[in-house]
Amino acid sequence: KMILCAAAAAAIIVQSMTAVTVSAEETLPSYSQKSSFSAGEQGYDNWYYMSKNGSTGEYVNMTWNGSRFDGAGNVNVNFIMPGLNTPSVVGFEVPYTGTVTLRVTDDVIYRASANTKGGDVTATLKLNNDVKWTHTFDNTCYNTTGKTVVYTIENVSVKKGDMIYHEVDCGTNNASADLYWHPRVIYTAVNDPDYNIVTEYKMVDDIKASD
Repeated sequence: KMILCAAAAAAIIVQSMTAVTVSAEETLPSYSQKSSFSAGEQGYDNWYYMSKNGSTGEYVNMTWNGSRFDGAGNVNVNFIMPGLNTPSVVGFEVPYTGTVTLRVTDDVIYRASANTKGGDVTATLKLNNDVKWTHTFDNTCYNTTGKTVVYTIENVSVKKGDMIYHEVDCGTNNASADLYWHPRVIYTAVNDPDYNIVTEYKMVDDIKASD
């Protein structure tokens, strides 16, 4: 008589849910709006493209048209163009609690071109409702020495679900109001139980036969 005893394909999932603090920058997440833009998706790599209602302050997602995000203004591969009394916004939803550095790709922000008929354009960086940086470009500003800006903001404490807003506002005059501005969010420390989930699969095969 043949008796077959089989115990196969037993999966064990081990999850570590203990908060972890990591400080080696090169091993931590870094998010670049410029490298994520071509996906053409809201929320891809945590980046969002929005219009901000000038009266209510409500943020409304723009629509991808195949090459750029459109709302009252637009965001294309290079520039953020505000609408009239409607700032255009690049938002970042914080994925992990921790500490970040806020920077820009290419280490430069500039207005697309000077225009004597243009008005002031204001760039504002906010963590939720807290203004971290702001700069106003007058109508003489463009990509030349003395007319560009850059920032590096270190040791910014963030919590999972926070929003980082990069807003461009032109008021009632959007002549040549588009800004070259590609933000980056770089983690320098993470203290979040969701960051260190380790999933390990162990397959156990134990097949025995006897007469």
